Amino acid sequence: MPKRQSPTIPDSGRKPAARAKPAKSGARRVARADMPRIDFRKSHHDLYSATAKLQIVTAERATFLALDGVGEPDGDAFKAGVERIFALAYTAKLSLNKLGVLDFDISCLECVWFAAPSEPRSAWRWRLLLRIPDEISSSDLSQIRRALKDSKDIDTAKVVRTTWREGRALQTLHVGAPDSMPTTYARLNAETRARSLTLQGPTHEVYLSDPRTVAPGDQKTIVRLPLKSTAAKGATASAKA
Repeated sequence: MPKRQSPTIPDSGRKPAARAKPAKSGARRVARADMPRIDFRKSHHDLYSATAKLQIVTAERATFLALDGVGEPDGDAFKAGVERIFALAYTAKLSLNKLGVLDFDISCLECVWFAAPSEPRSAWRWRLLLRIPDEISSSDLSQIRRALKDSKDIDTAKVVRTTWREGRALQTLHVGAPDSMPTTYARLNAETRARSLTLQGPTHEVYLSDPRTVAPGDQKTIVRLPLKSTAAKGATASAKA
């Protein structure tokens, strides 16, 4: 894979990148005093944690905020995309929690890379992803977008709600600076050849560390390669709303 820098993650797990007035979303729901807190890093531990050991996992269909773009990962388009996707996620969390209908932790930033190693950095195609609870509807997000635009002038129109089933994939944990990531990709590719596995689809990275607070040599990233299987239907992103 081409060399890249880790994306900057806005205040993950602490305070929102942009705080807007809570949108009056989900009024049809009944507020609950005993809301369970949704944390995908706990409920889907195999997808949001990894070790250096190569492991096959299965990612079933889930709901994400997604933003497609083109450009290098340290470029303006990528940075702006990260800010927008987190702004929408944090405002959704704030709004739905204040209404007493949904409580969830902000998940890890993810990115699907469509770039070929031979392509120039300026032409790299990517899709930023941030997993959200299935209960968050397109209607909820429409109201939250308006709240963000009105109070913070942040336009999140290009951040869409999508569902995606990645299916079977081979993954491992990369620890180190992004420039050393090709070594991890080489390990994964060697393992697929050794096991006679067939790769399918773009590469997928899950960023576990905040590069603002974690030294480059200690940054942790799950690197995942999707595998072709006999039940590969639905293994691509679908149903943007």
